[in-house]
Amino acid sequence: MARPSDISGLRPKASLQEAARRIVRSRLSDVRRHSRIDETNPGAYAVKDLRVALRRLRTAVEFFTWAPAPFRQSIRTVGAALGAVRDSEVQLAWLDSVVERRLVGDRALAGMRRLRSEIETASSRQRHDAFDKIRGWLDLEAKLVANLPFPLRGQGRLNGHWTRDRLEKRAKDLRQLGMHLRENFDIGHAHEFRTRLRQIRYQAELLEPVFPKRAGGIVKRSVPALDVIGQWCDVDQRKALVEKFAVRARAEDEAAVIELLQLLDVEQSRAEQRARSALFDWLARRKRPKIVLVAA
Repeated sequence: MARPSDISGLRPKASLQEAARRIVRSRLSDVRRHSRIDETNPGAYAVKDLRVALRRLRTAVEFFTWAPAPFRQSIRTVGAALGAVRDSEVQLAWLDSVVERRLVGDRALAGMRRLRSEIETASSRQRHDAFDKIRGWLDLEAKLVANLPFPLRGQGRLNGHWTRDRLEKRAKDLRQLGMHLRENFDIGHAHEFRTRLRQIRYQAELLEPVFPKRAGGIVKRSVPALDVIGQWCDVDQRKALVEKFAVRARAEDEAAVIELLQLLDVEQSRAEQRARSALFDWLARRKRPKIVLVAA
């Protein structure tokens, strides 16, 4: 995942108004930069970087301001369209790796080719829809974002108590959610935890220049858990895709369905164990370094 751009001229003692404007404009610049990709064959990583840049922009706007619901929804709509493209690209890459590593027998190849063709056809439509949406959003909403006309959520300076307290509350809420997931460990709760952990990771990135130990520690510790739980979610989505294919499969596709589901059962079990270990490790390593305000 690409790192966000450094924000030039960002001073810890800057007013929230000035800091929010600089941060949001920097995040918007990242969205524009990552949107310059090959639309016919973007690849999962390029789409992911664009989607992440959009999430970081939304996080910055929502962290600092009372952005209206229609604006927030407009970013979510574009992000969802990009997510569909990314998911299809990931599943296509997985099918190709299964064939390349000879994880299924020859009898399964015909059904796999048909499944791959269906995903590829859907991916083509999804790419067209997603890039139409991102172009339209940049044309209509970007100037509004750059000017940041929304009222601020807080007052004071970037390195003041408002930002510190806001970050601490998010961290506390997330730990409670992690403890709940430990007691109710399933894919639904894991997905919710991952979504919240991702949000606080992006919020912590905003404040790393100001609270380098606390915010930087949150970012560093969140990455392994996000990656491993994300892999579990990908396997779960992959299995649902094959199960839907099984409903409409032809007789000649039966071998592919059986072998892929057997393979996915193994992958799912392993991914769940890795996710459980990552969560327990995240909870065990939670440290609360003393917040040090950067005064420069």
